[in-house]
Amino acid sequence: MNTITERHDRLDCALNCAGEATEHPSIAPLAELTDEDFEKALSVNVWGVIWGMQAEIKMMMKNKKGTIVNVSSTFTQRPIPYLGPHIMTKMAVEGLSKSAALEYANCGIRINTLDVGPTVDSDSLRNFVAAISQRSGQSCSDVAREFESHLPTGKYLCDDDVANSALWLLSGWSKGVLGHSLVIDNGFSSH
Repeated sequence: MNTITERHDRLDCALNCAGEATEHPSIAPLAELTDEDFEKALSVNVWGVIWGMQAEIKMMMKNKKGTIVNVSSTFTQRPIPYLGPHIMTKMAVEGLSKSAALEYANCGIRINTLDVGPTVDSDSLRNFVAAISQRSGQSCSDVAREFESHLPTGKYLCDDDVANSALWLLSGWSKGVLGHSLVIDNGFSSH
């Protein structure tokens, strides 16, 4: 933020995409999760967004305008087993975003979330499939096919799908959208 202030003295838009795509994600039933599992998810998914938004809002207040998009997860719309820490923290991001959207609407700052579904070739999807495979005894390809069967289009999202949705939310084309969670998941949460 210091570099932005020095070079431009303003911030028009920001995208907060906090998340962890670790090789050993916290994928387990609630009773098997540790405090550390939850702390890790909170420190990345929630605190990262909080600190980003605080700095961004302070900069945007100077010009009385700006747009913030926080990336969440389609699993907040359609939860699945074993993802408690991830789902909990992404729901926190959505609640925080909606609250802040109301707090700063009169200051010309729009805040929304983008609920992203399964994205092809992402580390998070690969790690999720591997963890479920290990837990269930199914092969990774069987887990991936099962997951894909819940996508009405039969296809995972690609990076461009996510980027274009984020750009729309950040642009003037969506100027009437405030405190909204835009779901982009190829129909996963509708199925």
